[in-house]
Amino acid sequence: MKNLFIFFLFSLSVFSDEKFQFDISKKEKRIREYKSEAKELYIQFPEELKLFFKTYQGDYIVFYDRSGDEVLYRYRRNKFDNVKLTGLFQGQSYRIKGIFQGIASYKNLRTGSLLHTPNFYLKEDADRFWSYDITEKFSVVKLEDLQDKNTLLVYKLISFESTSIDELIY
Repeated sequence: MKNLFIFFLFSLSVFSDEKFQFDISKKEKRIREYKSEAKELYIQFPEELKLFFKTYQGDYIVFYDRSGDEVLYRYRRNKFDNVKLTGLFQGQSYRIKGIFQGIASYKNLRTGSLLHTPNFYLKEDADRFWSYDITEKFSVVKLEDLQDKNTLLVYKLISFESTSIDELIY
């Protein structure tokens, strides 16, 4: 009986479907793929992504995909909003909804030099003025800047929810 139980556990781990092994499927599209498929600068990136939570960084929450590429989500409504969101755990996967706002680049787009902290290039002027971060007009951004590995996508956070429950239901 004991051997049968061990075989059962072994068979579950070897023959089980992928969706029970990971919170985010390996088939899920990566950030790098979205950026490389961009044909124009004003591309509509998806509003909903499945990503892992990393940390808070100023006005933004940092998430990453299975390849380690990061995406920033602005969670603060204005510069006087000092409330941190609760319920986020490092390494936990989430389904995040947001509106694409621009990019953050660790490369100065005018000179090409690498930076310690990112410059933000946001599409809407209203978003640029309230931020504490260094922000510039989105018009300086070129398509190759968007696709650069030193560039992060920036979203405005709408909502998030854990994906671990979803994967168990299937």
